[in-house]
Amino acid sequence: MNVRACLAVFTLAGVLSGCVGPATTVAAYKGKALHAAGDALSQVETAVLAADSLLSGRLMQPYTEVVISQAETDLSSIQNSFDSIQPPNSADSDKLRSTVDDMLSDGLTSLSELRIALRRSDTNTVRHRTDALRHTADQLDRFDEEHS
Repeated sequence: MNVRACLAVFTLAGVLSGCVGPATTVAAYKGKALHAAGDALSQVETAVLAADSLLSGRLMQPYTEVVISQAETDLSSIQNSFDSIQPPNSADSDKLRSTVDDMLSDGLTSLSELRIALRRSDTNTVRHRTDALRHTADQLDRFDEEHS
């Protein structure tokens, strides 16, 4: 097999392994939603901890920027994976999808705005975005408690 053929096979394998199929039952979809919310909560809480540490002088800005950028990248991946799941044909699944997707979107928006504020050394916006992330973390945590 030549080099191009090998690269094509590995690329296709990578693309296919990233594909997520349908959730055939509401229970399976709920499990995937809980998993996405839990993973998102971890990223949001990491960002809040980093931003709080920066604001209190316990963390340097360059390192905080790396942590926030990685959390943003990871949350984007979580949202893309969740959004690629085909929910079952039910109103409950549609409501679940909307709820989780809204929380993921809110978290991602706040992380993006936090990253921008950090790079601009805009302490006021860093505080506001960190508070917004706390709110998102509370929502994600409540979702987990209510649906576990």
